Amino acid sequence: MVVTTHNNSRIIITISPNLSATYQQTIYIDSTTVNIEVAYRKERKIAEMSRMQLNVFYLASENNWEFLRIVLCNDDHKQEVGEFLNSDDRKKLKDALQRAGFIICRNKWWIS
Repeated sequence: MVVTTHNNSRIIITISPNLSATYQQTIYIDSTTVNIEVAYRKERKIAEMSRMQLNVFYLASENNWEFLRIVLCNDDHKQEVGEFLNSDDRKKLKDALQRAGFIICRNKWWIS
């Protein structure tokens, strides 16, 4: 499940397997930074990246039977997001990141 909300000048993308999930990822996007919060029950980890240096990769496997992967990375950090999502929700996540202003880089650019 992918939910996008707007809070003042911040875009918030919440990713979870379902409404009652104990595992959730939240991407906070503002004009200069991107924070990725990974929460499992009460444990939370946050990665902060510069928005200007952030690359979004939409990666297909070599054999085409694995799910596409979405990875946010810069020179210092790499974070896969939405790895628990089904194929349709991964596309929704990619579209939400694209609407937030990111250019999506694909390793197989010839596939739509």
